[in-house]
Amino acid sequence: MDETGNCYDVAQSPERAHVACFARILEDRAHKQSYYVEFRGTPAHEDAARKDWAVIRQDEYGNRAEVARLQWEQGARAFADVYEADPRHMQTYFVESVAARS
Repeated sequence: MDETGNCYDVAQSPERAHVACFARILEDRAHKQSYYVEFRGTPAHEDAARKDWAVIRQDEYGNRAEVARLQWEQGARAFADVYEADPRHMQTYFVESVAARS
């Protein structure tokens, strides 16, 4: 949303974590606009299969890398939070669910 209240779509993704991360990156650049995530469409059916939790590192250009994969969401979020809080790391860290490895 710009300073006069006009809204524009900037990105779309089936993964909320992806667009939330992108919105945070844009917000951190201190533009006059504000960025937020808005749900659209029908949610995908969640598979009953076990999921792992991937800690993802994303730079300002959108390049992503999986840093770690854990079985517990709380542990993955704690891992990501430690990296996110360290000012030496210039990337953004977040967690998303992924299919478990066989």
